[in-house]
This record gives sequence, C-alpha cells and structure tokens, in this order.
Amino acid sequence: MSPADDDRLYFEDVPLDKKFVTSGRTITEADVVAFAGLSGDYNSLHVDESFAASTPFGGRIAHGLLVLSVASGLSTRLPVLHALQPSLLGMTDVTCRWLAPTRIGDTVRVELTFTAAQLTRSGTKGRVTERRVVLNQDDVAVLDSEWTLLVAVRGSILTHRVLLAVNIECNFAVKSQPGSDKWLPIEGPAVRNWPRAGLRCASRRPPRPPRRSRCS
Repeated sequence: MSPADDDRLYFEDVPLDKKFVTSGRTITEADVVAFAGLSGDYNSLHVDESFAASTPFGGRIAHGLLVLSVASGLSTRLPVLHALQPSLLGMTDVTCRWLAPTRIGDTVRVELTFTAAQLTRSGTKGRVTERRVVLNQDDVAVLDSEWTLLVAVRGSILTHRVLLAVNIECNFAVKSQPGSDKWLPIEGPAVRNWPRAGLRCASRRPPRPPRRSRCS
C-alpha cells in the first residue's frame, strides 16, 4: 500500500543526519542454503561444514551478498523509506565493506543514516546518500555500506511515470498516480522546457514532402 499524499516524503524532506534502526533478523540455515541455490554460489565456506571448520572462521559463514540483501530488505521496512517510496526514481550506486563474518544463528539489524542530499542540474530530482551499517546481536558491525538514491523533488512531474508522445506532435501525459491506468495531459512551462526536465519525445512531425521543381 502506498503512503497517503500527506505522508509522502520528497527530496527536500529527507531528514539528514538522523539515525533510523530496523528490527532484527536471524540468519538461518535455510537462508544460506536458499541463497546458495538462488545465486549459484556454492563456495565451500558457505555450504561445507567440514571444510569451513578447518579455516580461521571455524565454521560456515553467510554469504556477504546475503547479508547485504538482508540489509536492503530490513531497510525498506522502515517507515521513513516507506514514505519515500512513491518519490524514488532509482538507485545509482552501492558500495560496501564487510568488516566481520556473519554466522548462521546471528541476528542482524541495520542502522540507517541519511548523510547527504544534492540537487541535480535538472532541478527535478536529487541524489540522496544513505549509510547503512549492519550490526549483529553483540553490537559488532559486520557490514558498512553507502547507497545513493535518486529522489523526486516535490511537485516534479518526474514523480510520476512519463508517457511519451501520443500523436504526430509531442504531447505528454503523466499517470494520475503511481500504478493507475489513468493518464492526465500536462502542459505549460514543464512541457515547454522538456529537454531540461530530462524528458524526451517519442514522435516527431512527419517529414515534409519534397518540393516540386519549378520546371514541372
């Protein structure tokens, strides 16, 4: 369910430097086996207990990308990200460092902080940077990551999906709301400046017929 209009957050609403903490999630045997099957990563360190016991880890550990995926899932359940969901236009970058192993039976949580927000040149959206730190039940940080999201500015037509040209001229429309089948025409400065707004036109006027020679 999408947040009500009054509850939606946009680029200018991002609460910088405020920390949000997710609920916990225990990493299970089933998680590790399922992720190995899904990803095709059957590294012995994750699936072979005898081998893993002979390594400095002393036993099997969870895939690093499994922990990153769990961090993503836990974060999306935060009310602040749920409120941002209608304004999210995409994710452009993720960087992470694994600081300690996560073992089967560990319970992890995420501490999320919005660290930066920068408006793009178009003025219709901005880049928002989040730091997501995963900690286990002993408060040991096992993963430190940075995520960059594209978030729409309040009132921007790019908050909605853009329908490209619908006839010979460049006509534009936007969805009345995300997920709706209803489209509303848009006009005015936003359309007149569509190249700066990052839009494109899918149709053009048909080519003019060749001029007739004066001798014919």
